[in-house]
Amino acid sequence: MAEHLARRGGVWWARLVVPARLREATGRREFIQSCKTHELHIAKLVGAVLVAGWRRQLLALEPVAMNSDVLKLIDKAPALTAGGYLTVADAAALIGVERNWLLRIAATYSLKLYCRLVNVSGYILVGSDLGGA
Repeated sequence: MAEHLARRGGVWWARLVVPARLREATGRREFIQSCKTHELHIAKLVGAVLVAGWRRQLLALEPVAMNSDVLKLIDKAPALTAGGYLTVADAAALIGVERNWLLRIAATYSLKLYCRLVNVSGYILVGSDLGGA
């Protein structure tokens, strides 16, 4: 992931170059966005989420079987090839942080987290429905 991070004025930025064959479809040569932090360990987490989202966008533009080009695109993030979702504990372990710390960072930087309950019926709630969230 570190190859997708760069520092500008002390702040870390995430960057992903768009393959030449997809530049016309995306209208851009690269994706770039601030991680809004001076700390590398936080930037790695935020950057991983940004790059994963960009890679999903690129894959959506090229709906093909898993050929060598697609494998090269996602080679640096093997968790993306697994499909489905990671548990919070697994995600924390993958990036080498504690689960509670990961949840605090997710809340601070408004990272998208999804919950899947097995064998439990229920409804989707927004944060304001939870009171104090």
